[in-house]
Amino acid sequence: MNPDDSGVWQRIDWRVLLHRLPGLLALVAVAIALMWLGSRYVSKSRQAGLARFSLLLILYLAVAAQTLTTYMSDWGFGDWYLEPMITGTIDRPFVYRRLTPELIRATSNLAAWALPERKLIKIEHESPVRRFLMPGETGSGTMPPESWNRQTALDYHAAYAIEFLCFLAILVMARAWTRALFPDAPLFADIAPVVGLILRLYTRPGSMYDAPETLLLFASAMCVTRRAVWAHLPVFTIAMVNKESDVLLIPMVFIALYDVIPRRRWIAAGIAHTVVGLGILFWLYSTYAHNPGGPVAHHLTDNIMFWVNPRSYFHALDVFAPLIRTPMGANPLLVIPLLVLLIAGWTPSPSAIRRMLVTSLVLLIPLFLLYADRDEIRDFSLATAVIYATCCFGARRLWERSAA
Repeated sequence: MNPDDSGVWQRIDWRVLLHRLPGLLALVAVAIALMWLGSRYVSKSRQAGLARFSLLLILYLAVAAQTLTTYMSDWGFGDWYLEPMITGTIDRPFVYRRLTPELIRATSNLAAWALPERKLIKIEHESPVRRFLMPGETGSGTMPPESWNRQTALDYHAAYAIEFLCFLAILVMARAWTRALFPDAPLFADIAPVVGLILRLYTRPGSMYDAPETLLLFASAMCVTRRAVWAHLPVFTIAMVNKESDVLLIPMVFIALYDVIPRRRWIAAGIAHTVVGLGILFWLYSTYAHNPGGPVAHHLTDNIMFWVNPRSYFHALDVFAPLIRTPMGANPLLVIPLLVLLIAGWTPSPSAIRRMLVTSLVLLIPLFLLYADRDEIRDFSLATAVIYATCCFGARRLWERSAA
C-alpha cells in the first residue's frame, strides 16, 4: 500500500461517515424506486417530456441568471434611481412607470415582516448582491457613492429577484407563444427564446421596467394571435401601469384584429381599451404633475446631428464582458442580419403579426427620431414580440432553404 493512501484513510471522519450513510442509502433507494415506477407506469412519451422539461429548466435558469448578471453589471439599480422611483419623487416621465417600483416596495415590505432578524442582517451586511453597487466613479462621469441601509438593501434584493423572475418568465412565455406558432418544431420553440433574450440585450434594456414590459408584450402578442381580445384587456392594463407609452398597443392590437373578430366585439373591446388607457394616463399625469421634468424628453436636434454622422453607424460597446466589444445601435453587423430575417419572415408570418409589425414601426420610427436619445434602440421595445416572431419565421425559412 502506498504510504500516502494510509494518510487519506486516516483523514476520514468515520463517525460522521457512518452517521450520514443511512440517509445516503435512503436517497439511493428512493431514486431507484422512482426510476422503477417511472419505467413501469409512465409512458415513453411522458418520460421524454419530463427529461426535456428538466433540460429546459436548467437551460432557462442559467440563461435568465446570466442575463440578470449582465443587466446588473451594465446598468443595475443606482440609489439615485431606485429609491426615487419607489417613492415617486424621480423626474417625469420615469415616475409614470409605477408597476415595477410598487412591486419592489411591496416585496421588500413583505420580506421585512416575514424574515427573521438574522436573515435581514445577512441581507444588509453580507449579501453578494452588494457587489453590483456603483462605486462612485462611472464611465459617464463622477457620481456619489450609493448609500446602503436596511431599507435600501431590501429594496435592492426585491428588485434583483423581480428582474430575475421576469427574465425567466420571458423565456417561458416566448416558448409557449413560439410553440403555438410552430407546433411542428418543438426543438426550435425551446431554443428560439434563448436566442431572442440574448439578442434583446443588444438593445440595452437598462431600466427596471424593461424586463416586465418585454414579458407583457409577449403576453399581448399571444392574446392577439389567439384572437383573445378580452383576455388582452388586463394584460394591457398592467402594461400601461408599467410604462405609459404602451398606450400605443391600442392601435397595434386593433389594426391587427380588424376583420378578424366579430365587429361588435372589436368595437366594444376597442372602446374598453381606450377608456382604460386614457384613464391610466390621466391618473399618472395628474398625480405626478408637480414632479420635475416633462411627459417626454425632446432629442430631435441631437438625433439629427447624430444620425448624419457616419461614425454613428459603427457603434460598439462591451455589454457582455469587459473589453469584449460587440456591435450596438445601427451597426450594420446588427441591422443587416435583422433585415434579412424580417424580409425572409414576412411572407410566412400570420397576417396579425405582419399588421402589428407595420403598425408598430409606423408609430415608433417618428417617435424614435423625436424622443429617443440617439441610438437608444430599446425605444423600439413595443415591437419586440412581433420582431421576434417575424425573425423566427425568417430563420425557419432560411435554414430550411439552406438545408434543401
